[in-house]
Amino acid sequence: MPAVFVNYRGPDSAWAVLLDRELTELFGPEKVFRAGRSIRPGDDFVDRILTAVRTSSVLLAVIGPDWVTATGHDGHRRLSDPQDWVRREIAAAFDAGIPVVPVRIGQATLPGAAELPADIARLARCQYLPLSEQSASGDIERIAQELVRLDPTIRRRRGSAAHPAVGGPDRWRRLGRPRQAALGATAAVAVVAAATLPAVRLLGWRTPARPVTVTGAAMPAGPASTPASRSASATAPPVRPPTPSTLEYRARIQSAASAVAPARMSVNGSCRLICAGPMPGFAVHRPSGAGVAR
Repeated sequence: MPAVFVNYRGPDSAWAVLLDRELTELFGPEKVFRAGRSIRPGDDFVDRILTAVRTSSVLLAVIGPDWVTATGHDGHRRLSDPQDWVRREIAAAFDAGIPVVPVRIGQATLPGAAELPADIARLARCQYLPLSEQSASGDIERIAQELVRLDPTIRRRRGSAAHPAVGGPDRWRRLGRPRQAALGATAAVAVVAAATLPAVRLLGWRTPARPVTVTGAAMPAGPASTPASRSASATAPPVRPPTPSTLEYRARIQSAASAVAPARMSVNGSCRLICAGPMPGFAVHRPSGAGVAR
């Protein structure tokens, strides 16, 4: 049976996925219930959801900016509908005597009792925990600690460690060798590009006017030489043509520069860093059960 039930509305799905992944990593997948992951095809989703709520130790209510005002296809406020699953799950938790912890996303406004239906009006008096982009790692660690305090039977899985705050001294070790290698490669590309690009540009500017093939593509030749230019070049110091390694390195830099952005995106996704706007590496997951509208 799950110990933690993640309650969320559709627009806050990405944050629910983040919580689910982090808490699953710490406590195990069987300890965390999120409808979009935990309900399997063919399950009776009504029974699965209500049973999971009633057997959980704590319900985390993820509250984003539009949590109170979200409307359905008919234009009516979802929270005013007695069949709204977000409302039903919270009401079921209160009826079962299960602690409900609001998780405030960023600067979202927490609802007042007057904005809530009577069956979940108690939510306005529940102490919340914050979760924001700027301090996501530390916020998740605090949430994990509070879950253990609320239910001492919850145990971290062997090998799982506390998530230090962003920039903490243990962060590099926590990334693991594959992520360390990805970060190192990205940094190496940036350093090499910064050190080599000025020289490559200089050599490229002085490239003689003749066709040069780079990775199978021919570069166009410059203007034809004239007797005047030939006489001038006879007295001018010889220009050293770029070596194949220089030309090849130019192509490598261009290729690496185009790969840096997706590599950094992948690293951010692996490290679960949160950026402003849509979160890289976290798709917005909707509940899989038919009829579950959030």
